[in-house]
Amino acid sequence: MSFITVTGNLHIIYSILRLRKLQTVANSFLLSLAIADFTVGAIVIPTTIITTIANGWLAGDVICDLSAFVDNLTLTMSMWSLGLLSIERFFLMVFPFRYHSISPPNQQ
Repeated sequence: MSFITVTGNLHIIYSILRLRKLQTVANSFLLSLAIADFTVGAIVIPTTIITTIANGWLAGDVICDLSAFVDNLTLTMSMWSLGLLSIERFFLMVFPFRYHSISPPNQQ
């Protein structure tokens, strides 16, 4: 599961950063979400699996605090990304003709 999460989100991150036509406002929120999900797959899931298998924390207090911080940071980043993406999509749907005056155009 962690491998699929990391691989899929790396593809999204690479695509958005590499292809100029994908660098839009909506995709910036998707990029933020992909970075948060990549971090979950690379750090949070493996540490949770190891802690569960070992039936306790093995890495010391500092790494425990750092792991908890990264876990909470990625959760907050995901929630904000989804919330802002939802607001941006709301404006696109409710104000389709004024949307481009609210949101900057894709500069190529």
